[in-house]
Amino acid sequence: MNIEDMRALVAVIEEGSLASAALRLGLTQPAVTRRLQNLEEQLDTQLLDRDQKPARPTRAGRRAYKACLQVLRATDDLKGTVDGSIGPESIRLGISLGISDAVVKPVFRALKKLNPAMTIDVITDRSIGVTRRLASGGLDAGLVVTQSGHHPDPRGKPVRLGNEQVDIVAAADSPLAKSARLQDVSGNSWIINPEGCGFRTQLENLLHANGLSMTVSASIWGVPQQLALIADGAGLGLIPRRARELPQWRKSTRAIEVRGFHANLDVWLIRGDPESWIDRPLNAIADTVSQILDAE
Repeated sequence: MNIEDMRALVAVIEEGSLASAALRLGLTQPAVTRRLQNLEEQLDTQLLDRDQKPARPTRAGRRAYKACLQVLRATDDLKGTVDGSIGPESIRLGISLGISDAVVKPVFRALKKLNPAMTIDVITDRSIGVTRRLASGGLDAGLVVTQSGHHPDPRGKPVRLGNEQVDIVAAADSPLAKSARLQDVSGNSWIINPEGCGFRTQLENLLHANGLSMTVSASIWGVPQQLALIADGAGLGLIPRRARELPQWRKSTRAIEVRGFHANLDVWLIRGDPESWIDRPLNAIADTVSQILDAE
């Protein structure tokens, strides 16, 4: 059974189309098709439902995909052991949108330092989306966040990397006092994550429980974008303290202490495969993210 045929199946399923898989592999589409057909002949089963457009994996194809991943990982590990390289050839990493702005660049640098030839595929999504991709075998590892005191699924052997404090943030020239009541902030517009964000839900529930409401001016992912709008006076936001205290935002924004509202995030590293072979990259990721959180 040919390793390159297995790579073709993995690429088609992960990319979602023959064209994208061919681009990823540096092959023509007919060449990718031939490799898939070779694998189907070897396994004596249909791996893709070609009646669908684009083709989707059959039940056997999904099982074969997971098995091929294990074989390819073992192959990369063997290659690294023999040639003395210090990391796998590729890693698929999911990062929660809540921390992606802070960690993507330093994690990329850490992994490239470990192995300059490594290919790093990064997916950013809400933590629940990253967790689902991990469970389906679509990622090797993920960085997710939970509200403080909550734990991810233990099957992924989650490792807690640190904590982020989340503050209510206003423009530096906001008329709000440094210490405010819920009533004082409820009349303001908000620049905040879209629905589904745990802290947005927490704040909305607290306001509603006190007979107050929230007026959302902009629902947007991305802490730098949110801070830019907040600094411009567009509204209040829920921002990680680590981000607001960066030099470019210290003078143009300030934190508002709101009595009765406290928000903390725990940051976790989760393996897609609990028996994963990528210990060294995971250690590099964990060390890098821990240092970022400790620097707050």
